[in-house]
Amino acid sequence: VTVLFGTETGNAEMVADDIASALGEFDIEATVVGMEDFDVADLAASGTVVLVTSTYGEGELPATTQPFFDAMKAAEPDLTGLRFGAFGLGDSTYDTYNNAIDILVGAVTDAGATQVGATGRHDAASFQPADGPVAEWAKQFAEALSDRTRRGGHEMTAASIDRELVPWSDPEFRNNPYPWYRRLQQDHPVHKLEDGTYLVSRYADVSHFAKLPIMSVEPGWADAGPWAVASDTALGSDPPHHTVLRRQTNKWFTPKLVDGWVRTTRELVGDLLDGV
Repeated sequence: VTVLFGTETGNAEMVADDIASALGEFDIEATVVGMEDFDVADLAASGTVVLVTSTYGEGELPATTQPFFDAMKAAEPDLTGLRFGAFGLGDSTYDTYNNAIDILVGAVTDAGATQVGATGRHDAASFQPADGPVAEWAKQFAEALSDRTRRGGHEMTAASIDRELVPWSDPEFRNNPYPWYRRLQQDHPVHKLEDGTYLVSRYADVSHFAKLPIMSVEPGWADAGPWAVASDTALGSDPPHHTVLRRQTNKWFTPKLVDGWVRTTRELVGDLLDGV
């Protein structure tokens, strides 16, 4: 594993060293390299990397992270085969807490890389040293990495595949599900979940299936659980009832009326913010 760090004052470098040491406890050999000394052209062939960066100022990338980020955006590498972990340093008293690591994660994910485990974070406002969060994150990262490696020649259960593709209860997924959605679209556009439900993630497919006469959005509402809230709405009704509801409401969604709602809402929000 290559641990790449970007820093402004040196704190991220110390954390990168700590991560390398912590991974060593799990028999994972890690090499620490500053982002300013790493050639972005080598990123695609790096196998597994850990990205470590602090957040500078009002959410900016620090001095040695920015050139790395700029070079990657300019090169537009295909990182499909790259696995990566991420750990950020920040201060939660700022609204842009740990913004830099989120920027990096988004960039490498957009380039096709696959994140292993959740993003680790250290909060300077906690006044606690980083070694505790680093040790816990390294343990989770090593376990996730080992699990992915073990799966090479073993059949996975339906439940484990579901947890891999759509980890509904994972806080990282809830915070930003789009990397998982992107993977679904690319690799599993029609995926059958363990409970028999089909998850369809491409717009063209959704549009196609939704227009088929055999399709219905009216299941047995008595057994629908939380979904039952849709039973009395246009979205939860099939024609002809759906058509009746749409005719009743369409007149309120003309461009002119919506534009008026936008202006009214903007004025109300402005008044409320002025009061605050």
